[in-house]
Amino acid sequence: MTLRPGDIVSRRKGPFRHVGIVVGYDQILHNTPLMGEHVTDADGFSNGKPVRVEYGIPSSEARQSAIAHRASRPRGYNPLTNNCEHTVNRIASGHAHSPQLQMFAAAIGTGVLALVASRSPGLARAARLGKRWLTQA
Repeated sequence: MTLRPGDIVSRRKGPFRHVGIVVGYDQILHNTPLMGEHVTDADGFSNGKPVRVEYGIPSSEARQSAIAHRASRPRGYNPLTNNCEHTVNRIASGHAHSPQLQMFAAAIGTGVLALVASRSPGLARAARLGKRWLTQA
């Protein structure tokens, strides 16, 4: 696999994807809990798992930004505000965000709402009435 500066790469990490950005020949910038933002080689990034190229940064200006970032001051890891996706998206688009974190938070929120709704006597009664109405119709 040929990696070019600006390519966004990923590998599985449990139920999540770990992402990084290629900043030079066999050099990938990524963000981990133990080391924060740092550059490693492709083998170090892969951690023995298959790596795939998600997409490349289209503009040469953004590619140059990715290459230049490896010389900038690295930031520490924070699962909520500076995880691997935040790092890559900040470099690629200028906007730090984490779609996986957003989906995880939405799933937790939905679960909490379902639990609250199932514990509410009024909602439980309404559900039973609704079920009765549907089975009689």
